[in-house]
Amino acid sequence: MPAGPGQIIWDVAVEEVTNRTDSTHVAKQSTILITGAKNCGKSSLLPQYLNQDDVPKPTVALDYTYAHVGRANKMVKDIGHYWELGGGIWLSQLMEIAIKPETIDSLTLVIMVDLSVPSEIWITIKTLLASAQNCISSVVKQMRQQNPKILEELKKSAWERIGKDHEDRDTVEPFLVPLIIIGGKYDKFQNFDPEQRKIICKTLRFLAHYYGGTLQFFSTKDKSLGKRVEALKNYHLFGIPLPKLHQVDHNKPLSIPVGMDSLKIIGDLKVDERQIKALQNKCPLERWEYAYTKYFPQEKSADPQTAADPSKDSQFKEAAIDALKAQKDEELQQHIQQTSRSAERAVNKLIERLRAVVADDDDRQYTTTTPAARRLGRASRRAHLPASALNPFPSRVKRDYRNGFSRRCQ
Repeated sequence: MPAGPGQIIWDVAVEEVTNRTDSTHVAKQSTILITGAKNCGKSSLLPQYLNQDDVPKPTVALDYTYAHVGRANKMVKDIGHYWELGGGIWLSQLMEIAIKPETIDSLTLVIMVDLSVPSEIWITIKTLLASAQNCISSVVKQMRQQNPKILEELKKSAWERIGKDHEDRDTVEPFLVPLIIIGGKYDKFQNFDPEQRKIICKTLRFLAHYYGGTLQFFSTKDKSLGKRVEALKNYHLFGIPLPKLHQVDHNKPLSIPVGMDSLKIIGDLKVDERQIKALQNKCPLERWEYAYTKYFPQEKSADPQTAADPSKDSQFKEAAIDALKAQKDEELQQHIQQTSRSAERAVNKLIERLRAVVADDDDRQYTTTTPAARRLGRASRRAHLPASALNPFPSRVKRDYRNGFSRRCQ
């Protein structure tokens, strides 16, 4: 900045530092949390892999990377934090690492589903949204001490995204943070039966609209779809304007920004007339879940722990081998039980022998001609106890008593 008339270099430096304290000179930090089904291509959304030929390695648990973009003044670079959650729905508790009081105001949640596996779409979105909601609720409780209106502020922002005057405002429940639902593997999905594609597309449109999110289809084999996803990320991380694109045709890759859909346009899924009465008293979310799962019963993806023991994985089932394994397992259990019983009998015999030896030793130690002593010995043998345990007077005391009595008699 050049010095004006009457200004010295020091005055210019002070003014420059003062200007940097303005919001336009402060770096903005935003966070994207990428979650979704296992092996659906989440890592392909990261900046180092998007629209690249490199194949990313599977994410084990939680991965982190970042990107930065310089502003027009080139004085400040905004930072975008990327968190990717691996393991499908099984490691959703790790969300709390990314969802914190420091990130809640600038957080965007991405849920990616595998379009080629419709039997996991609903349960994936439902489970991950519930886990994220739990983390957000925990953060809100922590922040209420400093900001009692934090929940109201998040709800206000959510309604501003979808539109306060939207025609479905009495039906939908927008998520507290910006939400993006991405349908991965569109290249495989486009080969589905047209009716199946229509059902899946309508269901994803409903879920995205109900939770106030953006819906975007994606494929690593289509760079135009990769550019759309990149534009979405840049908008949420760095505020770069989003190109206008609105595609609702189920024969094409869907691209529907938040607030640009409606329940009236989406329509309903067909159900049997006998089931209509049972669904009348349910909320829209329950009705859609019931209808969709009738077409595509939901299955949880395999637990990563089964990798340590593939025999527990359902995809490796072999009827003949499984039957033989079950037979061998049963024989092993029988052998273990027989061995255990034999060992128990041997231990009991050893205990009886030890008791007999101890009883014989006690009888020899306390042998006497008095009837009382003989009765004491018999009682100890019946109770399997040494005679000393039933005798209240140790032998030394008795001897001392007898000796003292004899001396007094003399």
